[in-house]
Amino acid sequence: MGLNKIKKRFSYLFISIKDKLYGTNKSFDTAQVKNLVLIIGPYRNLTSYLTSILSLHSNCKVLNHAGIRVFRNKKINFLKDYSHSKYQQFLRFFDYASEKGYKGMLGGNISHSHAFESNTELSKRFKEALKSKTKPHCFIWKESHMVTERLMNGVKELEEILEKNPAIKLLMPVRKPLDCAKSNIKTGKNRFFKQLPSDDIFDVSKAIFTQQLFFLKIQAKYPDRVFFLFENEINSEGIENMCAFLNIEFDEKWVDIVLSQHTIKSGYDHPHETIKKTRKLVDTLFADYDSFREKLLSLI
Repeated sequence: MGLNKIKKRFSYLFISIKDKLYGTNKSFDTAQVKNLVLIIGPYRNLTSYLTSILSLHSNCKVLNHAGIRVFRNKKINFLKDYSHSKYQQFLRFFDYASEKGYKGMLGGNISHSHAFESNTELSKRFKEALKSKTKPHCFIWKESHMVTERLMNGVKELEEILEKNPAIKLLMPVRKPLDCAKSNIKTGKNRFFKQLPSDDIFDVSKAIFTQQLFFLKIQAKYPDRVFFLFENEINSEGIENMCAFLNIEFDEKWVDIVLSQHTIKSGYDHPHETIKKTRKLVDTLFADYDSFREKLLSLI
């Protein structure tokens, strides 16, 4: 084992012990949290972009990653053997961990995410937004792929969680699928997909579609608990619809800042045959979901 891996393991062990000893804000009133929003879907899917702008909203507080810390701690891992006491303990951990934290998968404060790197304007806006927050009531956990895998591994358990706790909601951004797939391959995040046949962009795209299909079925049963925000719908109307779903104020000043200061980078170029093959797959997979299919096709 290399020296860096040894250091990493000791670092994880230290933080795990620290979390178990101090990883909770005992004085935090969990009753103030009206919604816990789980960001779902693959990594490299506009999650950092979306949560960074939500972090500027006075009603919102964001926890960046930290899944490896949550899922190793039985007391706060409310996604397994759900209980309300576990959920409340998670909220206390959320409040504690989102105050400081680390870069990368260890997670913590959203300002450690790559969306803030070299973006001095975003960092400035974030510091300004913190001053206006007294008791944010919408907690947003950005650990999309890791959470998604766990939810998809137990549909009955997910439905039980949604039945028992109306505060929990699921939000999936939808990036141009081929761009999302290529970005996953480029950054090595495609390793998070289980049983992926290959690293081919088509196979990665198909894995992304599988996630979307899973949550479309959940949305059909729980329409007010799952929300999809498409890349080309990140405009005033789309953000207003998202705010209604999140039960947060549609603040026009905030929206103006978001739309004027933060833009989505242009996408990748893809071979015509790849595009044609992907569009055909979308037509087949989403045959029962006309509206979603048409929106997805508009991104390919």
